[in-house]
Amino acid sequence: MAISSNPTDNEARKFVADANGDVTVRTTLAAGDINIGDVDVVSVPAPLNVSGGGTEASALRVTLANDSTGVLSVDDNGGSLTIDGTVTTNQIKSSTGTHSNITVAATSTVVLASNANRIGLAIKNNGTADIFLNFGGTAVTTNYPVSPGEEYLDSGNGVYTGAINGIVASGTENARVVEFA
Repeated sequence: MAISSNPTDNEARKFVADANGDVTVRTTLAAGDINIGDVDVVSVPAPLNVSGGGTEASALRVTLANDSTGVLSVDDNGGSLTIDGTVTTNQIKSSTGTHSNITVAATSTVVLASNANRIGLAIKNNGTADIFLNFGGTAVTTNYPVSPGEEYLDSGNGVYTGAINGIVASGTENARVVEFA
């Protein structure tokens, strides 16, 4: 909220300065997403309920709404963060690796078909010239290059599950492909 150079009585009553020059703003923020900058919380009024003793008794609790994205960012100011209870991780594992040898031509060649269950892949260029990979479209020689003897690896969160096509500038080259699903 800004005050004009000639504030109305109503505008002026919303800002009160004490003897030290500290200004108190007396206004109500409308509901919704409002960014008011960095705020230091000195005290939290009721109905905040705190139970227990020690320093934790004065800790501010955080509750995630049930329609939340589940993402919570915590800034511990360089200290340490303690988690009470059990922490469970869902590690993605595969016991199936499908191996294939692909001959990549000077026209767009399917190197790996689309697979929604893919959790990892490796494509090694066993040839003598670059293989160019395209993710989701027709491969051309300006796409992602994999040099002879090098590998393209994709694993972890966010693995590409669409079709991968390859091309070489001329002739044919061999690639070794491993897909984990």
